[in-house]
Amino acid sequence: MSRTNRSARAAGARFESAVARYFAWALQDERVERRHLSGAQDRGDITGLLFEGRRVVIECKDTARPNLAEHTREAEVEAENDGAAHWALVHKRHGIGLNTLPAIGAQWVTITLAEYAKLINHGHIGPDNQQEGTPTMNQPNQPNQPNQPDGYENMPLPGFDDENTQEGEQ
Repeated sequence: MSRTNRSARAAGARFESAVARYFAWALQDERVERRHLSGAQDRGDITGLLFEGRRVVIECKDTARPNLAEHTREAEVEAENDGAAHWALVHKRHGIGLNTLPAIGAQWVTITLAEYAKLINHGHIGPDNQQEGTPTMNQPNQPNQPNQPDGYENMPLPGFDDENTQEGEQ
């Protein structure tokens, strides 16, 4: 049985609702809820999540084939639209249902390494502990990006040079 546009939207709505219910239960916070569509300036699928007092955007995907680059970029844009400090992509894990809390909790979450570093360093990355500056997945080396610290795109990794590059790495 193939998925129609209507059944895909229904599955997406069910997944978003399940994720919102799980977060509300896990965090014991009734403010967490599924956000309804907001048009061209979409602001994520789940609202009411905070990390250290700052908003977090959650983008949910229940797709047959994950497209991490596209879906991650969508989450980043929606976090910008919302003015949120953090974002995450929650995607449906096929073969795992949504009928129990443990099953919902077994779904996958994806974030970039830079976003993860921001989370574990209280919203800051880099030597100057700048809050802004997370490079985006599809724009890692574009200068003058307002969300990147100066020199980020050319900043060498301390202790790393071309001699340490493994075969096949670039």
